[in-house]
Amino acid sequence: MFDLDFPSEKFIEDYLEYCMAAHAVCPIDDRNVDHFLRQHEIKGYGRTDLIKFYISPGLLEVVILELKNEILNELHLAHLARYLGGAKWQAKRYARRFPGYEIEVRGQLAGPFDPSANDLVWSLEQTQGIEAFSISLDMESGFRAEEIQKGWHKTNQDPRGAMPIAEELAPRIFALEEALDEFEACGKQGVQESI
Repeated sequence: MFDLDFPSEKFIEDYLEYCMAAHAVCPIDDRNVDHFLRQHEIKGYGRTDLIKFYISPGLLEVVILELKNEILNELHLAHLARYLGGAKWQAKRYARRFPGYEIEVRGQLAGPFDPSANDLVWSLEQTQGIEAFSISLDMESGFRAEEIQKGWHKTNQDPRGAMPIAEELAPRIFALEEALDEFEACGKQGVQESI
């Protein structure tokens, strides 16, 4: 009710920076943040919106948060994946400086979301280490962030589409399994006779 458009990506960044600086909590995932950086450049890969750090015994979590002011799409996901590639490369280099610590690099993508964007949901399911959040702003509840649920589907998909392939391959698979069973039985019989 009374949905509002975000004025800009900078507005979203400003709000998140304020929340993390004042309360040490990121309103995207409601987690306490130990440290964060804004507009940090990963040389050769680009400038990130926000990087959040979570420190616990034996683990340093690095979460790159990419914010968008427009409906999320696959290009935004690729953008974040590029940052993650650079951050993982850097983490690998710096891991020697923190013996006994694992450095885990993950990503979060946040922006307005269209629930019919099946291709984005499918892409998220194929990508490890990235969470996506739908963000909105309205007069009633203010800023909201909800994780985008996975569960890609097509209404016209054919669950029996692979039947001809299965019918052709099944006899070959069964024959191979039978031959392996016979080979193992012959091997066991040969061992018993030699004892």
